[in-house]
Amino acid sequence: MLKRGSGPKKALIFTYEFPPMGGIASVRVAKMMKFLPGYGWEPCIVTTRDAPTNIPDESLLKDIPQGLAVYRSYSLEPTRLIRWIKRLRRERQGEGKAGDSSGEVVHSYTGLPFESLVRLKGLLVPDEKIGWFPFALYSAFKALRAEDVEVIFSTGPPFTSHIIALAFKFFTGLPW
Repeated sequence: MLKRGSGPKKALIFTYEFPPMGGIASVRVAKMMKFLPGYGWEPCIVTTRDAPTNIPDESLLKDIPQGLAVYRSYSLEPTRLIRWIKRLRRERQGEGKAGDSSGEVVHSYTGLPFESLVRLKGLLVPDEKIGWFPFALYSAFKALRAEDVEVIFSTGPPFTSHIIALAFKFFTGLPW
C-alpha cells in the first residue's frame, strides 16, 4: 500500500552502475535522477561501491541531486578472482615473461581466453554480478530503515538488479 505524505514520494532504485562509475548504464541512471524530483519522486540508490570494471566519469556527478541517499555495497566479483589468479601466475612465471602466445583472443579486462570466460559466466545465473545479491539486499534493508520508501525500481543490465528487487519486494511487500 502506498503511503501518501506531503513531501516527495521515495523510490528505492537498484542499479549496479552509478556515478562516478562511467558507462552507458551510469549515464541513463544519472539522467533519470536529474529529472525524477521534478515529478515528485525522491530517488534513493542501492549500488555497488567498487566494481572491478569501473571506468570513472566524474562529469556524471553534476546530474545527481544534492543530498541524494546512496547506499553502496560490496560485490563478490569473479573478475577479482581472475585478476588474482593472473597475478599469481605472473609471479610464478616471472614478471619479464611475454604474454600468452597461444594465438587465442583474450578478453580485455580479464586476460582470459574468450571461450574460458564464456564458460565461467555460464555458471553464474542470471549473470556474473550475482555476487552483489546478498550485499545489495542488506543495503536495501538499511535504506528502508532510514528512508520512507514507497516503491522499488530496478534497472539493468545486469539482470541481478532485477532479482534483488524481486527478493526485496517479496520481503517487504512494496510495489516493484
